[in-house]
Amino acid sequence: MRSTRIMLLASAVLLAGACGTAAGDDPGALTLGDSVATDLAALAEETFDGFLVAAPAAAACMDEVRLEAAPDLDDLARYDQATATITVRVPANAASLEGSLIHELAHHLEVSCPSHVGFRPVFLAAQGYPTNTHWFAETAWEQKPSEQFAEAVVVATLGARRRHQLTLQITPEALSATRDWLQAEA
Repeated sequence: MRSTRIMLLASAVLLAGACGTAAGDDPGALTLGDSVATDLAALAEETFDGFLVAAPAAAACMDEVRLEAAPDLDDLARYDQATATITVRVPANAASLEGSLIHELAHHLEVSCPSHVGFRPVFLAAQGYPTNTHWFAETAWEQKPSEQFAEAVVVATLGARRRHQLTLQITPEALSATRDWLQAEA
């Protein structure tokens, strides 16, 4: 089985101890599955490296995640919490794949980083919601705090995201709080 692993930068690995990761664990690794073609693998590696730079504290406390590709996926991408697997629909253009991968990495952070639960009220308040709003609310996609957070991570990492700019709004305060959490507080 072909498997490629991308490890965190040495400085981020040192932060892992502060996030409760035991020595010998493999924090922040991306494993590419057999369904990932060479061109997607190259894009995924570049995107993951950019994510690590934009989110060193968060990346240091996240568990390993796997990437798979599927031509018959109903959406652009999905995250399976039970298997820590991100699946992206292929073919797709590079910008779409890059944004989708980072969006799904954000969902992985939600379950991997223990500090994320404490960050949620901060994000909710910054978005103008009551701090007790249900994170995974059963509401329209663009109104779910979890999805808004994932898109804030995309913007914090890439600087912009065209796909959802008309339906999903991220306040400047929420974006700033997300950047702070990704870089120093996770």
